[in-house]
Amino acid sequence: TPHTSNTTRRFPAGGRVFTDGSLINRKGVGASYYDERTQQTTSIQVDQKDILRAELTAILRIVQDRETDPAPLQVFTDSLTSIRLVRRWVHCPTALSKTDNLDLLDSLAYAIGQRAPARTELYK
Repeated sequence: TPHTSNTTRRFPAGGRVFTDGSLINRKGVGASYYDERTQQTTSIQVDQKDILRAELTAILRIVQDRETDPAPLQVFTDSLTSIRLVRRWVHCPTALSKTDNLDLLDSLAYAIGQRAPARTELYK
């Protein structure tokens, strides 16, 4: 169908990375990403019991791990809150406070800058 073929061209299989942060056995929080190119899942330890922080940590980690990769990086997250926070940080950083995970957002900005001129894209 036309819709499927357009989606396939925009997001070709093998180039996508999927991130997640979640509660683990009601005792802690963890994060991970699945890389279609390598077909491997990377687990990430999160220092605080905060799911938003876990989501942002997973996004940050894949960007850091692909620092020298010249190919476009398409990161997919199920966290609309993470996407909105990153967007707010880009467009109006003065509207954020320390409780908005500024340390992770600053690290993400640095990591994206290190990838330049390679594209880094974030999708829901």
